[in-house]
Amino acid sequence: MKIRKRRRSSDSISGALIRCVSAGMIIGALFLTALLLGLAALLCAVRTLPLRYLPALISVSCALAGFLAGFFSAQIRKRSGLITGALSALMLAILFCATRIGFGGLLIDLNLFLRLVIMALCGGIGGIIAVNRKTDDRRKLYRKN
Repeated sequence: MKIRKRRRSSDSISGALIRCVSAGMIIGALFLTALLLGLAALLCAVRTLPLRYLPALISVSCALAGFLAGFFSAQIRKRSGLITGALSALMLAILFCATRIGFGGLLIDLNLFLRLVIMALCGGIGGIIAVNRKTDDRRKLYRKN
């Protein structure tokens, strides 16, 4: 009597992709939250910082968070770094827009569009770097000697 294993939806390719993208998005969201809280603390501590630099600092924070989201999601999946990283960063950007809608209404402007594009590009770059990164396998060093 053969016992047939049922494939769960989480074992499929799309289920694995969704898990990796979700994990990368969560890591990126936590990092973005920490960066924006640090930026708010910096603005409170240094009162002489002009507010015209604020959109640029937020864009840099979004780019770093998108990079980390793409990096970690592709590192978990271990293949398709560009697609996995860009999807993870794009989901993070959608989450960023949703929180922006919740706090102040949707104001579609060039800064929002540029942040979305920058986050997706940085996520794709982070995914490529994560997949192509060489691991330091110490066992290989010992086997050569």
